[in-house]
Amino acid sequence: MKKFTLFVFAAFALLGLACTPRPSDPAEFITLNKQRELQLLGAWKLVALKTGSAPQPHETKTLTFQNDGKMLMDLWEHQLTFKYEVMPDPDHLRLTWVASTNPNDTPWQEATYALRINGDGLTLDGERYQRVALANGATLTPSLAQNVLATPTAPNPQTVTATPTVSLNSNDFVSARLGEPFTLHLKQTSILTDSPDQFGISLFAIKQDSRCPKGVQCFWSGEVRLEITFQENSVQHPPIYEMTTLPNDAKNKLTIENYTVELVDVQPPREVDKNIAPEDYAVTFRVTRAPQATPTSAPPNGLPTYPLDEPFALRMFQRAEVRDAQLSITLNGVLEESRCPKSVNCAQAGRALMSFMLERNQRIGFFGLSTSPPDGRTRAYFQNYSVELLDVQPYPETPDQNIRTVDYSATIVVRKMPPPTVVKKNEGFVLRVGQSVTLADENATVTFVSVGHDSRCPYNVACAVRGNAPVTVTLIAANGETTTFVLNTDSSQQNTRTPATGLYGMELSALTPYPHADIPGQDIAPQEYEATLVVRKFASPQGIPTKTPIAPNPTTCAGLTQTDAAAILGQDVNAEPAPNVKISVLAGDTSFYKPRGICGYTTVAGAKNDVDPMTSPYVWTPQTALGAVTAERLQGEKTLELARIADIILQSQPDAETTPFLMLETQLAAGDWNSIFETFRKLPNDSAQVHFEEVDSFGDEGLWLWRAAPVNHYAALLVRDKNSFVVMEALVPKAIGQVAAKEALHAAMGKIFQ
Repeated sequence: MKKFTLFVFAAFALLGLACTPRPSDPAEFITLNKQRELQLLGAWKLVALKTGSAPQPHETKTLTFQNDGKMLMDLWEHQLTFKYEVMPDPDHLRLTWVASTNPNDTPWQEATYALRINGDGLTLDGERYQRVALANGATLTPSLAQNVLATPTAPNPQTVTATPTVSLNSNDFVSARLGEPFTLHLKQTSILTDSPDQFGISLFAIKQDSRCPKGVQCFWSGEVRLEITFQENSVQHPPIYEMTTLPNDAKNKLTIENYTVELVDVQPPREVDKNIAPEDYAVTFRVTRAPQATPTSAPPNGLPTYPLDEPFALRMFQRAEVRDAQLSITLNGVLEESRCPKSVNCAQAGRALMSFMLERNQRIGFFGLSTSPPDGRTRAYFQNYSVELLDVQPYPETPDQNIRTVDYSATIVVRKMPPPTVVKKNEGFVLRVGQSVTLADENATVTFVSVGHDSRCPYNVACAVRGNAPVTVTLIAANGETTTFVLNTDSSQQNTRTPATGLYGMELSALTPYPHADIPGQDIAPQEYEATLVVRKFASPQGIPTKTPIAPNPTTCAGLTQTDAAAILGQDVNAEPAPNVKISVLAGDTSFYKPRGICGYTTVAGAKNDVDPMTSPYVWTPQTALGAVTAERLQGEKTLELARIADIILQSQPDAETTPFLMLETQLAAGDWNSIFETFRKLPNDSAQVHFEEVDSFGDEGLWLWRAAPVNHYAALLVRDKNSFVVMEALVPKAIGQVAAKEALHAAMGKIFQ
């Protein structure tokens, strides 16, 4: 037993060096994170130790990832329990050790692992695992019960009110062929073995069965409405599609990606006064190739390929190859959406800023491309090729339109790019180390001098800091005066130039290649570096920003003042608000998005806190505070704080059904705001502890949440206001009841909306 304990601690000691992944924009990776979680679900068996590790006698290890955010590790005769989280960069996994069947173990250690998934193979910090069990449909949120009105011309339809839990077994996947019918049961997935990208569909949920029962004469035959999802190359995609058995309905035959999915039959037939259990449904589909005009035939790896000099569209998270360039391109995410809606007259057109990853010759590069030409970022330059962003769809129609991340697509064109000799101001251009170009109309010369120590955190490696690569560029003006610029890839680092002011400014848009840990000989030679630059000219000599502006600490929280917070809590609070006050529950906090908290006031520190953080709401920032009031308008990635709030409600009944919480996470990841509050109301609602109430006093819609707890009560007022959420939370003393808390928060929210 001693050896077992020491082995576990040794593993954590090594992994503890990898503290956190390189920081990145979480909005860029949210949906990709969810896909990684879907792939992880199931059981994996150890097949090879990390290189250099000493083998342990009779070592066996199995990892089982569950859809409740927990991972079980079966190691020798004991089982360890971890909380797991796919990091904002989806190539890393954070594990927190929370329990063990070995009484000699001491949990609560945390480590971050490098993660790779390739089909049925998993690599975790160098250890290789093979999938041994599949998570039969648990990869997506099951459809919840919904009320369906009876069809007047036929007996009442059957509403399927629950999705059963199905055990893991090899029958969850069904082999099929293009053009041939195949049958699926609930939560089964078909794989079209003769499709180049291993296309498959999953029977996700049975929504309604209104078919006319056997032996009954009906004016209408009725229908079965169901939901499916699809996957390609073992990657499950978020969209959920509804289908119907009505043959003339558009939803009877759908086009998904490059395939046509047809709903052929549903068995068994309905009978009078007898409901069909969800697991007893057998649904027959047929999948065929849809007409395809743009891409050429797919290569053996299943990726669509496109020619040079011809525009093509990439959907979100799609990877494609460009023929004759041996270049692959992935659309990674939406970094910014500020385009002026069609229904509004704006002073500025705004822009869509899209994230791309380019791969060629075992080198990678990351680029943010803009739809606004004045940005100088409409093109990416990589290894003698240019990638130009032509269009981003859909275009916003109205200010309150919420476009889901997964619905975006980008049209690009790839061209062979000769080395530049003359460039223009305000337009991006690329230089290699030692190269120079002439700045048109200025008779000035720009030279890429060198790259300093490149400490950027390599792709596929967990690092404590993001690192930096300083780039030195000179500009020699027509009068012979030389200006030296030192530009940093880490935007928080100081940028300098000599002299400190001048007529010209220089921007660094990208530095490639990006370090990659999984490619042999990943050290980058100086002559390989390519810097994408933009030169600006000012009307009068000006300095360049020394660093990226940092927002000052707030003076109020969305209008909530210190006086308001003290009135809500009935006690003194700190004079200044903190930007990241997090009210949370330790037993929860398993969301795919690591919550940071929002703007808030906390009670004065110093009192003894008897709260059990495993089950009760708790102020985590600072941890010594007993109470807090927070308020903030949430937009973009910040809206994912709603998952933290839902977790507080969920943990009031730790053994309750987690389906609504998982559905809420999916909606947040996809940017689907319209039914967020409806999903909130499906969380565990024990009237003794939890109370929900609709609020129509502010914004488009609102929701009041209350959770009674042994020490401090939790209250939240959530308001959806067009494309944002205004959130106000309070962790109040037990002496304050729900009625008083609700009145106080309503009054404070009223001030915000005034």
